[in-house]
Amino acid sequence: MTDWLAKLFRLRENVESIDSHAVSFAEPWARLSAGIVVALAVLAFALSLAFYLRGQSRGVRGGRLLLACCRGGLLALLVVVLGDPVFRIAYTHRPKPLLYLLFDGTDSMAIADRFAEDERRKLDAAVGIAPTSPGTSASNSPSEMPGPTRLEYVQSLVRSRESALVAKLQERFRVKCFQFSRRDEVDAIAIDGDDETIDGEKLAAALSSRGQVTNLASALASLAGKHASSRLAGVVIFSDFDQNAGGPAAGGPTMPAERLGVPIYAVGVGPERARDAKAEVSFAAVMRQGDKRTISVSVEQQGLENRPATVRVVAKRLSGGEEGRAEAEPIQVGSREVVLSSGTLVESFDFVPSEPGVYDVTGELVPLVEETATDNNRATRKLQVLDEYVRLLFVEYEPTWEWRFIKEVFHRDPLVGVKGFRTYLHSAHPTVKQNHELFTSSLTPPTRSEFFKNDVIFLGDIPANVLTKGFCERLEEFVGEFGGGLVVMAGPRFGIGQYARPTGNPEFDEALAKIHAMLPVEADPNAGIRERPFRIEITPLGRRTEFMRLTGAVGRGSASGAEDDVGGWEALGALPWYQPVRAVRGPDVSVLATHPTDVCPDGDKQLQPLIAARKYGSRGGQVVYLGFNETWRLRRKYGELYYQQFWGQLIHQLGFSHELGGEKRFVVRTDNDQLRYQAGDKVTLSVEAYDEEFKPLDTDRAAKLSYRLTRPNRASQGGETTEELSLPLVHAGRYETRFPVFAEGTYRVQVKDPIAGQWKPPISLVVASRSAERRSAVRNVAVQDLLATQTRGRSYDLTTVANLPADIEGLARSEQVVEVHKLWSTWPCFILVVTLMLGEWLGRKLVNLP
Repeated sequence: MTDWLAKLFRLRENVESIDSHAVSFAEPWARLSAGIVVALAVLAFALSLAFYLRGQSRGVRGGRLLLACCRGGLLALLVVVLGDPVFRIAYTHRPKPLLYLLFDGTDSMAIADRFAEDERRKLDAAVGIAPTSPGTSASNSPSEMPGPTRLEYVQSLVRSRESALVAKLQERFRVKCFQFSRRDEVDAIAIDGDDETIDGEKLAAALSSRGQVTNLASALASLAGKHASSRLAGVVIFSDFDQNAGGPAAGGPTMPAERLGVPIYAVGVGPERARDAKAEVSFAAVMRQGDKRTISVSVEQQGLENRPATVRVVAKRLSGGEEGRAEAEPIQVGSREVVLSSGTLVESFDFVPSEPGVYDVTGELVPLVEETATDNNRATRKLQVLDEYVRLLFVEYEPTWEWRFIKEVFHRDPLVGVKGFRTYLHSAHPTVKQNHELFTSSLTPPTRSEFFKNDVIFLGDIPANVLTKGFCERLEEFVGEFGGGLVVMAGPRFGIGQYARPTGNPEFDEALAKIHAMLPVEADPNAGIRERPFRIEITPLGRRTEFMRLTGAVGRGSASGAEDDVGGWEALGALPWYQPVRAVRGPDVSVLATHPTDVCPDGDKQLQPLIAARKYGSRGGQVVYLGFNETWRLRRKYGELYYQQFWGQLIHQLGFSHELGGEKRFVVRTDNDQLRYQAGDKVTLSVEAYDEEFKPLDTDRAAKLSYRLTRPNRASQGGETTEELSLPLVHAGRYETRFPVFAEGTYRVQVKDPIAGQWKPPISLVVASRSAERRSAVRNVAVQDLLATQTRGRSYDLTTVANLPADIEGLARSEQVVEVHKLWSTWPCFILVVTLMLGEWLGRKLVNLP
């Protein structure tokens, strides 16, 4: 009975029992009472009897009675159908669990890996590739000819009749297939045919390797949004797990893998270990023209021990130099023959640039024949070579220990020097301010250009009544509009609460409020300093921040002697006081150091910030706040080692995050700071343009700017084409345009400064077709295993994936279902109608009724 009803009404799979069933009517008039339907059906039947028995005289009475029954039954059935009879059935079934198959559709799956011959045969047999004749090489080295691509191995696996992986999974699960090839979405694989059955051949044909980045976190998050069913048994991922975009996919309760809530079965494609070498290049990113810079190239290798190789460094100037000058030739910095070792090999080269500008410095290990992949044999970083100094302005009320030592540090700094450091010291004698080159006599110089040529401004412990409205407004413009750096140090005399405290002058209060708005903290206008010795606490974010890392003498006198990137802060000792604040200003603030116990009074239990940073304004000017002016105490054990390191690194970050000096007046940028693009990208070129007094250009002075675009010429090898184009004004001070880059090679952009009447030095854009997917030659086993272990799944490779169907623990669970089926649309109803109609028709023929 159960099986018969399941087939009749096409109930769901694996019906275990019929719990209840009943027949009723759906039409409102029929639902009032089944007796109405019965009465009308009887009436229809009676009319048929009357018609044949009384209205017809031909044929015998028994024949007419049979015809009356056929006609009456048909009319009675019509009355019942008009009442819309339905069959309500409640049953229990055990559906198959759902299983997702997620395939990697990125470019790394198009890599053809090299394997040893015995390893390749084992892999071919596992996925159903027909064996080839043995290699003719006498050695056991990997074959010189690469075999199938990673994608082709996966395609062979899903279509293989020997392994029958997809068929075995479909025996226990309802399988849905997806592929990730886009940055932020997975796509369902559409296969023609029965939705319940997946054909391996069609599935293999639907797979591709078009994606340019592997973002597993985004793929899993997208997959989570596609299922709301508790019957999902797991996700099977076929990939090389070469995560090169987005955040981590697993490793915590909020990660996409864990939020998916099901086991992940990670099937790894590609070798775990390859014969490969990887090069990295490192050096300080900024230097003065004519100085010497040491460039270090580090090489790591796998399976290439004791191989001879060549390490070399090449530099290429991207911008700078003379107007209209052609692209600079590469500079051969150095080359050296080495023997690869089991550890990390480091080779150093000296570079003395003769011209200012931005250089691409490339460290390279010349590719070896045995390598699996060579895309990671070179690494490139940018080097900025300056022909001028960094300009610092220190605003202070009177000489403090911090002022004295900072002045000494930057006087000896090669990037600042005596020319670069200026101070406004309010207590200094007017004659000294006028005549000594160290001092500036006014907070607001007579020309705007003199003020905005500064690169970093220090605001020390100075009373608000010393500042002027013009200085406050220029300072906010300096940071917000020109990306200048600002360091605000709280002092014990005046503090930062004065920036939030009314003075009785509304216009001046508004100007002071602009300084307060730039701070990473909200000042308490009524809070004085807290004088209680304490030791500063560096936050986890502070430990990862470059200018907070103090190293070099850590471990002296310690038992371990181990280095700690922030251990130098121990030299600060106990601070006697600090400036408390009301709160941290928003989530975009980076709190780098705090008080160990005191919290802000805003109720969030945020520890009092002592060093905090934020970006402010359209140009991302950086503001750093220190809740004390006692960093000079870093000198008490190790001299200037940590003190100079901290302030040097801080000024490096603040000063070189924007153009230096007067260059801030006319800034040419692209949307990629690395000046590197992929073929087919669109480049956004923007110019922030101001006049001699740093006021924005507008339509009255320059409605458009001219720029030259030099492209590689596809028609002639090494040739170029140059065209002069217009850069439209977007709003006052900003010009912008976009242009596509299709051909590989170097593009150069030069913009004309209408105020100076000169072409700016060219910017070189490097366009390549190399995908980020090709940078790693091996499977990322760490990511693969993390996904599996964190979700209680398992890891496989193509030789062990045959165990997958048996390992998945998705147990079918019973479910109760209530369904309502219309009886008039069933086969028995159709057969009954046809039988009655044919019976009447044949009977009338037999008795010769028309």
